[in-house]
Amino acid sequence: MTFVVTVVAMRAIYADIDEVPNAEHTRRLGRTVLVLLVVSVITSFAIGVGFVFLFFPGVFLMVSLIFAQLAVVIEDRGVVESLTRSWSLTSGNRIRLFLLGVVVVAIGSVVGGVFGLFGIVSPVAGNLLSAASFGFVSLFSIAVLVSAYRQLADAEPAEPMTGAGLAD
Repeated sequence: MTFVVTVVAMRAIYADIDEVPNAEHTRRLGRTVLVLLVVSVITSFAIGVGFVFLFFPGVFLMVSLIFAQLAVVIEDRGVVESLTRSWSLTSGNRIRLFLLGVVVVAIGSVVGGVFGLFGIVSPVAGNLLSAASFGFVSLFSIAVLVSAYRQLADAEPAEPMTGAGLAD
């Protein structure tokens, strides 16, 4: 269910569409979620292996593959095509994307920490505010990621898809 919500949220933010969900948000949803799951497993494994060898290869792979999921969701790319597209989009922008990620994590940590302090006064209020802040930070993170993706994708024309990816 999380992947479905993520797909609809990414598409809604990317298209600046206020009406959710509509046909554009849910197009090829089954295929998109399946490919997204495979891409997520591959990128998580690659990043994990990078972190096992040393910290920096993991960070490098994390930044290089950050747009793989968006290539699936927005451009309907297959597994290999989405990984290639992410690598291409991040090329020459990896340091700036890493710094953007640091800023987003810092903002999320501050917001989560501030709302978490309410747990000292009231555990119930603290849990409710922490959950609400987590939702806000998650949506904010997706919006920043989609915005960065849009800027880089608009600057670089999409190469034609050569593979069929996964069929419907």
